[in-house]
Amino acid sequence: MAERKRQVVIRAARRPMLCLRMDLDTLFTPYFNKWLERFGDGELQYVPRLLDQARELEVPLHFFAQGMGVIQYPDLLRRILAAGFAVDSHLHTHRITLIDDYGLIFEEVLTAEHLLKSIGAAPTGIGATGMYPEGIDGREDVQRLLMERGYHWVSSRFNLKRTLHEMQPYRYPNGLLELPCAGWSDFTWFYASDQPTLPEYDVGGSPTLEQFIRHVQDLTTLAARDGLILAVCLHPGLLAAHDPELHCVPRVIQHARRLGVEPADLRTIAAACPPARGG
Repeated sequence: MAERKRQVVIRAARRPMLCLRMDLDTLFTPYFNKWLERFGDGELQYVPRLLDQARELEVPLHFFAQGMGVIQYPDLLRRILAAGFAVDSHLHTHRITLIDDYGLIFEEVLTAEHLLKSIGAAPTGIGATGMYPEGIDGREDVQRLLMERGYHWVSSRFNLKRTLHEMQPYRYPNGLLELPCAGWSDFTWFYASDQPTLPEYDVGGSPTLEQFIRHVQDLTTLAARDGLILAVCLHPGLLAAHDPELHCVPRVIQHARRLGVEPADLRTIAAACPPARGG
């Protein structure tokens, strides 16, 4: 079983940390032909407001950009980089996942890498498109490719049937670090809330922004109590439609800081994890 091939689960840093992962979409994202209908068109206007808020709160948001994003909105990505926020790879087109055909993955990884580096980004990890219940378990070819390209970590696991304790960082057999996203993402919360999940994650009716914020706060409370890592997957394009007044980030961060949970990007969390065995 792929599960048995993982290295022991990491209790990452002896201190709880919270990452707000921000995935940026493009006109090439598969569902983008329905983007205006479903999410509105406010992403490009929303991100600068989000940057201003994050600077004021001193929150290290972590952005993940596609190679197509470099083509479609390079100035926005340069602005994110100039503001000091981490920008890592979200592959190239959002049409290929890290569990697809190896040749397609190879092309996506290298193309996104080339384009991101062309605007001054220095990606050290990949925030997978789609994300998968067991990450990239069983894909030793993909794990090897990422390590050979110089990526030290990947964030590819998302599973609503697993508790926060079960969604802690771990390493694949070759030492590549997996940094899962736990709980609901904003996309699944607002647009796929009928999928099977843990009883404690049950939406319980029509999902609202207030409920989503409380859900993330509850997970943060658990992280604080048990010294865990929590990464939450968010999308500025969705937040622009569902949180136009920017309530989510400050309320989650203020709650985290009251409990002693450190806001961090995934690079910081990865650096806090013990090295691979023999590394």
